[in-house]
Order: sequence, then structure tokens, then C-alpha cells
Amino acid sequence: MTIKKVLLFGLGAYVCISTSLILLPIALNDWRASLRSKFPYSVTVIAHRGGTLRGPENTICAFRRALEEGHADMLELDVHQSKDGKIVVCHDSLLDRVCGPGTGDISNLTVGPDPDATLPQVLREIPIEFASEKTHTFKADASIPVNSETRICLLTEVFDRFKGVPLHVDIKEEGYAFVKQVFDLLEDYGREEITFIGSSHWGNKKHINRYFSLCSKEKRLRYRVFGGTSDYCRTHLLYRMGLLPFVKLDYDVFSIPVHVGAMRKDCEKEYGNFLTRILTPWVTSPTLWKYLQTREIAVLGWVFNEEEDLKRVLQFPLNGLITDDPILLYNLVLKDHNSLVTL
Repeated sequence: MTIKKVLLFGLGAYVCISTSLILLPIALNDWRASLRSKFPYSVTVIAHRGGTLRGPENTICAFRRALEEGHADMLELDVHQSKDGKIVVCHDSLLDRVCGPGTGDISNLTVGPDPDATLPQVLREIPIEFASEKTHTFKADASIPVNSETRICLLTEVFDRFKGVPLHVDIKEEGYAFVKQVFDLLEDYGREEITFIGSSHWGNKKHINRYFSLCSKEKRLRYRVFGGTSDYCRTHLLYRMGLLPFVKLDYDVFSIPVHVGAMRKDCEKEYGNFLTRILTPWVTSPTLWKYLQTREIAVLGWVFNEEEDLKRVLQFPLNGLITDDPILLYNLVLKDHNSLVTL
């Protein structure tokens, strides 16, 4: 047998084995039970920043409305650190967009012992940045109060107010000390298993790894960590190379942008039609998503706000959808047939 034939045979065997290791676990039915055992709560409707189209984002008011009116299963939020070391809930480090020009950066804000006296109220009209050409503004009506529920809040206040509610917490600032502070707070509140925790900041991957390298294996198993940007890229690359079944994955949740509708248009605007046409099928991989679920990894899609986009992604095998309009998503889930793998 020539070297060429040996190489071709080896390549063929490698492709067959890799493909089998992806498809066979999906064909078995027992993986759904193990996934639901790890995540014994629904994450179908996830309110992005509390649902920015239905309430003033990242406030107690928005979170409450998302749960009461939007029937949200999970609240998504972001955190930064104040000057005096408090964990502040806000998407932007600069407060000007949500609280008004001149409010300043969270890192310069001293919260002190009385948050009502120091944390600013959010605006009655908040411009919202979406992945589409449409512009949106949240406009508060008479049902939105002006009180402690509509100011910038602390993560501890969210934990105290919404005990037992699943959360998705994105650590926006880089640094081991802050990562450790947030992870430790989850442990203090006993929230490790019902909080998806991680960071979209590239640099925090090493800090999260360091945190768990200093912990016991049992402690790591209690946490539900979502993969960051580097995990997203690495996972897709390994999958396309056929290596994913042979590689250990150190995250519990795979949170992904699904390139349909508004998000695809935004991608076309930024990268051009040609590159978008190449990338979209590369990263839109229902088989990959199903395979990750066989490895007890929950798969979430983000961020969808248009009705047509939501209807389309409801046909994908995702475990949950992140949206700024939880009421719309909830109504569509009730009304339309869908292919979501509910937990």
C-alpha cells in the first residue's frame, strides 16, 4: 500500500470516527435527561438587561416587570466595579447613556452605605443599541415609578430581591480581583447552580481559570460558567476540524449570536456580503448545538427582538433565547410550534 493510500485511509477513518462521535450521542435519547438534571429549571425566555423594551434596563423595576409581565425564566445583566469596590449592575462602564450626560464612569462612583443616596436614577427615555439598522428608545410611561427601583442597583440588591430566580451575569471588567469578588459572592448567596456566570471580556478567561485552579473540583462542579469569546471561536474551530469530541470543554453554557434577520444585516454592514455569506453557515450549526447538549452544555442564542427573527430561531434546537422583549417571546413560545430543547 502506497503512502498516499495510507494517508487517504487514515484521513477517511479519522473523518468517520469524528463524525460518529458527534452524531451517535445525538441519536441517543438519554442526554436530555442528564442535561435537565444539571439544569433543573427553564431558561427558555431570558430577559436581556431585564428586557430593555419593557423597562428601564438593568434596574430592579425592569427585572420585576420581566418576571411578572414577561414571564421571564432568567434575567440577564452585566456588572462593573465602583470606586469603593461595590458590584454595580450596568451594561456600560460610562453611565451617561442611561443616566444622562456628565454622570460619569462607574469606576469613579463611590456608593457608600446608602445606595439610595448615591446611585443615580436612570433616564425616562433611554436610547437602546441593537444589532440592526433600526433605532430604539425605551420611553417610560406612568406605570414606571421614580424610586429606588428605577435607579442603578447593586448585584447584592438583585440577589436579595430575586431569591431563587436564575440569572445570567456578565463580568464586564477585566481583573482577577473583581472576577474573584463576583464568584465569591455567588457562593456566599448559594447561587452557584442557578446563575450563569462568566465574561464576554477576552482577558477574563485566564482569571476565571485561575480562580478555579485554586478551588476544589467539587466547588467547580457547583458553578454554571458560560464560555467567553475565545471559547466560542475555539469550539467552532475544533468542531470544523473534527477534533471537538477529543477535547475537554471547561464551560457549562454556550451563549451564541445566531446570524438571522437583524443580526445578519448588522454583520453584512460591518463585514460585507461576501464574508457574511461565508461566516453565517460556519457559525450557525444546529448539529454542533445538539452535540454540546449531549455533553451537558446548555446552548443559548442572542439577542432577538423582531417577531420574524424570534419565529425563525424558535425552530432551532436551542435551550433558551435572550431578548429585549420577553413579553413578545413568551407569547410566541405559547402560540407557535417550536424546536427548542426546553429545560
